[in-house]
Amino acid sequence: MKKKILITAFSLCAVIAAVFIIRSAAQEEVLLEKKVISGNFTEKLYAEGEIDALNSISIIAPRIPFSRQVIFLPVEGEKVQKGELLAVFDPAPVFEHMESLSNRIMEISNRMINDIIDYDIQIYNYETDYERAGEEIKINKMNLSSVEHESDFTKSLHQVNLNNSLTYRESILTKIKDTKKRKEHNTKRHINYMEKWQKQIEDDHRYLGELKIYSPADSIVVYPVIGFGGEFRKVILGDNLTWGREFMRLPDFTSLAVKIKIEEKFIHKVSCGLNAEITFNTSPGKVLEGYVAQVSGFAVEDIFIKNKRYFDIIIGIREKSELDNLKPNMTITACLEIMTYHDVYALSRDYIVQEKNKKIFFIKNHTSIDKFSFHPDYETEDFFLVNAPAFHRLSGGWKEPVLVYRESR
Repeated sequence: MKKKILITAFSLCAVIAAVFIIRSAAQEEVLLEKKVISGNFTEKLYAEGEIDALNSISIIAPRIPFSRQVIFLPVEGEKVQKGELLAVFDPAPVFEHMESLSNRIMEISNRMINDIIDYDIQIYNYETDYERAGEEIKINKMNLSSVEHESDFTKSLHQVNLNNSLTYRESILTKIKDTKKRKEHNTKRHINYMEKWQKQIEDDHRYLGELKIYSPADSIVVYPVIGFGGEFRKVILGDNLTWGREFMRLPDFTSLAVKIKIEEKFIHKVSCGLNAEITFNTSPGKVLEGYVAQVSGFAVEDIFIKNKRYFDIIIGIREKSELDNLKPNMTITACLEIMTYHDVYALSRDYIVQEKNKKIFFIKNHTSIDKFSFHPDYETEDFFLVNAPAFHRLSGGWKEPVLVYRESR
């Protein structure tokens, strides 16, 4: 009986010990560390794609702050040569703006001249009064000296007259100085307005040069389907195009380009002209420089991932000498350089903890771990960015901060 009780006790201890071992093993924590990136941070977007056999040059509406109504277009399919006129936009709004600015300059110039004349007349009158006051002071001084042996009452009367003359002359001098200051301030203000409007007229002259678009290469004219207030169609004469909107394409059948798809939630970050690095899946060491040449105006269905929309992006290749080595349908990975943030600290999202409405991070400080809450200045897909001055105020001045994160395993 005692033996059976002893065996039962040992079994119970074994079970309890096993539970504690399992629980401690389940609650084992691993301390992960990651150095904070500091300095200039470039947000990048990666996407898979392929070499496309057809590359086209995008022709976009001029980026000018006026109505962009197209008044000349060639026929679709028409051959064009390099330097040939492709499109003309109505210059009337620019000329009207220039005329309005010229009228403003003339008006304010006349007003400035009239104001200067008025101020000069005031100054002349004040200076005349100042001279008269000086003569009056001389007379009052002579009168005061002539009554030296008169009664105190008589002397005091002449002294009062002299004091009044001196005070009057000082007041006139103050008016002269104030009027000159107002004249200078008013003249500078008018000149600043005229210089500002003259600069706008110079900009308008530059805008006039952008209203005519010439072909950058030999090609044929193609009009893509674009959106106009909810409808999708090709551009026609009389359309008022959106600032910087593609409305024409010039295919280049002798060159190749890269075609990628960007998920809808990232498309707002992509625009024409962004730099891109192109790496080849079959040759990872081979890298080409490119740029975003075209952004699709509407999404295309993705048959592999449901409930997600993707947009076609065309990337032009800068190194034209490499085109002979490329073949259609070669798979690539494109890295788009979205934006560079200067003088920031980049905190990995994987190391950030959300507590109610606060974002928390932990920094390894010698033997201790410090906890901080913060508000990001910018956000990317993988990082929270904090401007350097704000991060320094949080930290007190870490040299090489290291983020830590406790992960249960």
